[in-house]
Amino acid sequence: MLRVVLAAVLASALVGTGFAALDTASRDRGNARVAASAERVTAAVADLRERAAPVPPDSPGARRVVTVRLPARDYATVPVEYFTIGGRPGEAPNGDAPAIAWQVEGSHERTRQVSGARVVGVDSRSPPGRLVLEAAGRHRLALTLVERDGRETVLVRRLERGPNDYT
Repeated sequence: MLRVVLAAVLASALVGTGFAALDTASRDRGNARVAASAERVTAAVADLRERAAPVPPDSPGARRVVTVRLPARDYATVPVEYFTIGGRPGEAPNGDAPAIAWQVEGSHERTRQVSGARVVGVDSRSPPGRLVLEAAGRHRLALTLVERDGRETVLVRRLERGPNDYT
């Protein structure tokens, strides 16, 4: 009888350890996926600044289109709580805000700075100066380099889905 109880205790300890490791791996995988999207945005900003000249805010100019992929919940990945461009959710926009901030479920917030240019989100569904993405799936973003208040500013807008876009 003692062997059965000991075996049950040992089995439950092993299962508990396995679930904890799976939970950690799921958060790490979610963060890695979102970090890859943040890196794509950062690289597009750098490329735009290197190859284009800023234009007035209402003028057509060079732009880059970037696809951000936010993970959904599955057996190996936890979902994203938010992905923002232009500052953290709930904070007033300011020059010191991170260009990109995100948080996956059960993890702490991560940020990415973009050097040399201010990055501003433009979206009617988000607070002023920010673009907030909360839904899992593909989000197409358009980046345009403009001159605003004497500074290079990258405006980031959400592109609506086209007929050939799939999540």
